[in-house]
Amino acid sequence: MGSILVTGTLAYDDICFHADHWSGETRNIKLTRLESSYGGCAMNIAYNLKKLGLEPLPVVHAGDLDFEAYATHLAELGVNDIGVIRVADARCSKGIIFTGPDGTQITAFYPGPATTHQSVERIEALGRNHAIDASIIAPDLPESMLEIATALRDTRNRFWCPGQYADRLTEPLIRSTASNIDTLIVNRHEFEAMEQTVSGITNLFHVLVITAGPGPVTLVTDGRSTTVAVPTTQMIDPTGCGDAFTAGFVTGHLGGRTLTDSALEGIELAARCLLCYGAQAH
Repeated sequence: MGSILVTGTLAYDDICFHADHWSGETRNIKLTRLESSYGGCAMNIAYNLKKLGLEPLPVVHAGDLDFEAYATHLAELGVNDIGVIRVADARCSKGIIFTGPDGTQITAFYPGPATTHQSVERIEALGRNHAIDASIIAPDLPESMLEIATALRDTRNRFWCPGQYADRLTEPLIRSTASNIDTLIVNRHEFEAMEQTVSGITNLFHVLVITAGPGPVTLVTDGRSTTVAVPTTQMIDPTGCGDAFTAGFVTGHLGGRTLTDSALEGIELAARCLLCYGAQAH
């Protein structure tokens, strides 16, 4: 198998744990634990793909002011950083993730120095010099995801994970992006937000995958829907579990497994991630 292109973000994460439940009156949260880790959805997916024996090619932006620690991390993992676009006098993206006692998370995200045209140029250059067997568009600014999907329109095995931007997508943007995508991977909240924007959204994709945390995974293809149960497991930190699921599902799908078996591979990898602090520690 050739390389898997992964676009989106590279970020440093601060994961904040608290024992309080959010409410409309919440003004102050006392933290019980603070963890710092490597993150960014594209890089989390790339990390998992590498662990599964595939060759990810991440296309992300990194600020030169604080990239060196991440660069060392990538070198230790053996992840090819040729697609990393380094931006002078800038800092990398930053995720500040608040995790409640039930695993519910609220994220504040600084998107960093991303510029879409540089991503498209890097994608085109990589396509000329590498055998690209699949591409994953991880969460990014909506316009960036559309431009990247358009740049990938003549490729195969295209996966889209709009993530936290799902509720900011317009109907024209969803339809235009969908025309260049094979598989949509979202969680239940993201799917409901997109479904409210576009009627009949399940008809726009060859395969639709909907996760629901500890609930069953829903698979929709050719108008038929099936569910895959998620076994009960211990939870340490849910950060990055969705990205781990995506990597496991994509790996199974590209390996010729059924959708159900691919979902099971994603569930297993997400469970491993759930047992560790941070998205790149399992």
